[in-house]
Amino acid sequence: MKIVTGILGITIALSTLSGCQLMDRVNSEGKTVIVYDNVASQSTMADAEVAVSQAVQVALREKVTYGELLKITKDELLITKENWLYQSNLSNEKTSKITDLQAKQLSKDGTKVLSVMNNEAIVYNFKTEESVRIATSTNAVGDITFADPSGKYITYYDFNTSHYVFVDTETQEKTTLNYKELFNLENSSFGSPKMYDGALYFSFYNQKEGNAIYRLSLDSKKDLVLSFPHEQDSIWQFELLNEDILIFNGVYNNEPGIFLYDIANEEVNKVVSGGRDSEGTWTPSYSVSPDGTKLLFDTIVYENDEHLNNVYIATLEGNQLLRSIRIMEKVETPAVIQVLAHWDEDSNAFYIPMSTNNQPGYSDKEIDFISIYEIDKIKVE
Repeated sequence: MKIVTGILGITIALSTLSGCQLMDRVNSEGKTVIVYDNVASQSTMADAEVAVSQAVQVALREKVTYGELLKITKDELLITKENWLYQSNLSNEKTSKITDLQAKQLSKDGTKVLSVMNNEAIVYNFKTEESVRIATSTNAVGDITFADPSGKYITYYDFNTSHYVFVDTETQEKTTLNYKELFNLENSSFGSPKMYDGALYFSFYNQKEGNAIYRLSLDSKKDLVLSFPHEQDSIWQFELLNEDILIFNGVYNNEPGIFLYDIANEEVNKVVSGGRDSEGTWTPSYSVSPDGTKLLFDTIVYENDEHLNNVYIATLEGNQLLRSIRIMEKVETPAVIQVLAHWDEDSNAFYIPMSTNNQPGYSDKEIDFISIYEIDKIKVE
C-alpha cells in the first residue's frame, strides 16, 4: 500500500475577499502544507486561490427550517413539512403541493423521496408521480435508507436475524445478506451499505481488526477494498467517484483529512488535512458534484476561541485535487458542508443555505438566505 501526502506545486494564498491579508503565502513542492491560523489548523490543497466574486444571495420570506429543506435546484426549493411534500419557487414565492408525504430522505439524483411510517417504507417517484409501499415485516430494524444514488434500492438491518435486507423498489424483490456468516460481529460496528454497479460498499469496524471498507456482491462474495493501518483510525464518510477512485474522510494512518484512494494501484492520497487541538481531532467535510469532477470542502479556523469555517471548491482529477478556490472565509455555519451543500444536476452551480441565527442546533433553525454559486462566475485574484 502506497501513501502519498500532498501534491506537487502547491500554492496557497489566503486573503480576505476585500484584499486584507490574513496570513503568509505558502509554497511547497511535494509536501504537506501546514497553514497556521492562531493555532495549528492544517489544510492541504493544490493551486489555492481566493474568490473575489460574491455569491448571489436570495432572501427567504417563507419560514423554512434546515430540517424541512430537502433540495435546492435552480429556482426551486423542495420542502417537507408536517405530512406533505411541496415545491416553492424562489422568484415568485409560489408553492405547489406534490403529495401527502413526510419525506425522510431524498435520493442522491433527486428523482425519489423515501418516507417511513409504521414499519412501512414509501418511495415516491417524481417522474411517474407514483408511490411504492414496502413492508419491513418487523419492528426490530435499523435505519431504512436508499442504497444507491438513483433510489432504486432501499436497505435496512434486521436485528432479529442479523441480516441486511435490500429491496428493489421496482420489483419489490428482497435480497438478504447474513452478516453473522460474513463477519465477526463481536465488538464491531458497520455503516449503511452503498450500492455501486450492482455491488455493495460499506465501512466495517472490529476491535481486533480495526476499520476497513469492503465490497460485497449480492451473492455474498466479500472483498477487502481498503484496510486502515491503526486502531485509532476512523471513517466518517465515503463514496465512489467512479470504478477506480474512492473518496473518504476520517483518520487514516493517524492523520485526519480527506483522502482519494486509487483502488487498482492501492494508493491513498491525502488531499485535504484535518487538525488537532486541545479539544481533540477535527476532520474536514466534503460534498462531491453529481458528475464527480468537483469537490466542496470545509476546514476549521480558530479565532477568539470560536470555531469558524473556510469553504473551498476544487477540481477532482484522478486521485488528485486541483485548482482549489476559497469561496467563504471565517464563517459560522450551522452544519458541515456535506450537509449544507446542494448541487444542480448539471454540476454547474451549487447552493448553500445560511442563517443569521448563531444559536446551537440545526434541524429547527430557520434559513434566512441562500448563497448561489455558478461555477463559471467564480472569479479569483
